Amino acid sequence: MIETKNLTKRFDTFLVVHDVNLSVEPGMLLALLGLNGAGKTTTVRMLCSILQPSSGSARIAGFDVVTEAAVVRSQVGMLTEHHGLYLRSNGREYLRFFGELYAIPEYVLADRVEILLEKFRMAAAASQRIGEYSKGMRQKLALIRSMLHDPPVLLLDEPTSAMDPQSARIVRDALQDLRKN
Repeated sequence: MIETKNLTKRFDTFLVVHDVNLSVEPGMLLALLGLNGAGKTTTVRMLCSILQPSSGSARIAGFDVVTEAAVVRSQVGMLTEHHGLYLRSNGREYLRFFGELYAIPEYVLADRVEILLEKFRMAAAASQRIGEYSKGMRQKLALIRSMLHDPPVLLLDEPTSAMDPQSARIVRDALQDLRKN
């Protein structure tokens, strides 16, 4: 699913990521741990084809992150620290908008949105403006967005931050279910 060989990123003379070698099989959960500035986010951005490596290589679901970047982006669901939520739309509108960007057929999208809203216990709030959501609710909505197109790879940056213990448990359980499948 994810394979890197000597993945390296430099910004001018500053070495940010050096010779990262990973092999992550389907169903595996991998956590990148380290201090702020250790290169975790830069590594994830390379894996998502947002940044190009300075050297080395990476493949996601069999696709090269440099030469097949558009395909890689379609194979990855990414949750970032800054969600970029449209606070004036409601949750359901927001998800449907992104579903259209992912070119999910309408008959699939409607069901997928409702299933994920239910799974993360967000259905009751889906008609509210996102600006009225708590931080934890916004985090769950952004997580749903990352899963909307049913990607084989999820790259999640602190998926339970800002969540109450019950919501964090719902997210952990959902991720375990995905892992099993």
